[in-house]
Amino acid sequence: MHNAGSVPEGRERLEEVLRNCEQAITQGSGHPEAYNGRGNALQDLGRFDEAVASYDKAIALKPGYAHAYSNRGNALKALNRFEEAIESYGKAIALKPDYAGAYNNRGTVLKALQRFDEALESYEKAIALMPDRAELYSNRGNALQGLRRFDEAIASYEAAIALKARHAEAYNNRGVALRELKRFDEAMTSFDKAIAPKRDYAEAIWNKALLHLLTGRFDLGWRGYEARKDKKEPVGNRAFAKPLWLADADISGKTILVHWEQGLGDVIQFCRYIRLLEDAGARVIFAVQETLRTLMSGLDAKARIVDIDDPALVFDFHCPLMSLPLAFRTDLATIPNARYLCADEKKMAAWERRLGKTSKPRIGVVWSGRAVPDPSRSMELERFSRLFDPRFEFISLQKEVRDTDRAWLEQGPVVHFGSALEDFSDTAALCCLMDIVVSIDTSVAHLAGALGVPVWVLLPWSSDWRWMLDRDDSPWYPSMRLFRQQARGDWDGVLRRVARELESLFG
Repeated sequence: MHNAGSVPEGRERLEEVLRNCEQAITQGSGHPEAYNGRGNALQDLGRFDEAVASYDKAIALKPGYAHAYSNRGNALKALNRFEEAIESYGKAIALKPDYAGAYNNRGTVLKALQRFDEALESYEKAIALMPDRAELYSNRGNALQGLRRFDEAIASYEAAIALKARHAEAYNNRGVALRELKRFDEAMTSFDKAIAPKRDYAEAIWNKALLHLLTGRFDLGWRGYEARKDKKEPVGNRAFAKPLWLADADISGKTILVHWEQGLGDVIQFCRYIRLLEDAGARVIFAVQETLRTLMSGLDAKARIVDIDDPALVFDFHCPLMSLPLAFRTDLATIPNARYLCADEKKMAAWERRLGKTSKPRIGVVWSGRAVPDPSRSMELERFSRLFDPRFEFISLQKEVRDTDRAWLEQGPVVHFGSALEDFSDTAALCCLMDIVVSIDTSVAHLAGALGVPVWVLLPWSSDWRWMLDRDDSPWYPSMRLFRQQARGDWDGVLRRVARELESLFG
């Protein structure tokens, strides 16, 4: 494994290392080690395509060069060419079966692909070869978390900590696993221990903030939530020539750019704050994802909806959308929770004609989210189908479905429109034509709540921070009811309760 730490830090020094390698190559030494070193320097400079080419030359000169194959895998991983990276690590391991670093790096790529079983196997092999490396146990814990084997994950993190007492990453990951088990005090202690040796550890600060928000400590939560801007994969940190606004300047008569971040559901949930900016006298330009732009014309504000990449934008201040709760010092008592979105009337009329008349209650449904399903926010349509009582008419409110669900759709218990839902303005119109919406935790649940449509949200045993703890209502959406799993993975119990409530409501 190429270790970036072995290369002297500082761009100038890296450029010097690169020049030395290239000089050795130019002088005709023909050593594969020179090409490998050149690849390492290029990789540390972020020139990953060139690094891959250099490793290829090293391998051409020395086909059995295991380290070059492993380093090549690292560069391919940085380019998100994951399958090629896995193949390159595999060749390194075939040449050097005791190559712990290659097993570890292959595990990391497999985990990124959510192939957690394979990742775990790779980490286990690395640990068997190097049982005194704390990082390997922490990585194994991450794979176990992906498999939702949280107790085992915690044990693995604790093995890492036993080997390296101030292992900040292991403490942070341990805190996440403890939070999943609802061992909140222990989770908070673990995050604190992660931060103690690494005061600017954004991932741990952010995870601690999520726990504060989950448990209703909004004052601490919103402040810590700003750490998302400094994570390894930062969000909400776009740079502009104009200053960031966090309620530290008078915005009356000023123009503020509010820019989207994170997922569609986050934008739908927090666009409610645009009205508060206008109430403070600001002119607002609001940059949102393309699929939400038509929907946002129904926002209860006069904001101009724009493209974030428009070079002609002129403004005095900017603020990422999810920093607005901090700016307005939101607590449970001051959440702006009045209905704030309206569906387009013409689209509603068009969808009403398409639906036709019915004598049955209409129930809009969403049973899965992303293309790569999250088991805590998704279920198979076959399981969800226990709700499909013939006394009701069920309308799919999701655009995409997994291949495994298509056969159930073809049986006809759900009306599915698929690509006819061009964007979220169509989904909003359909929501408003439903008697009730039943959804897992997706953007459609937020959309229905923002529209003031009755919506029942099905939540996993350990749910996202915004749904808080134990309550069956939401302070964010007055029209919403929450149905929580009573045991981890028990969707059947949730569905039984929803079926009884539907019968009680409409029976």
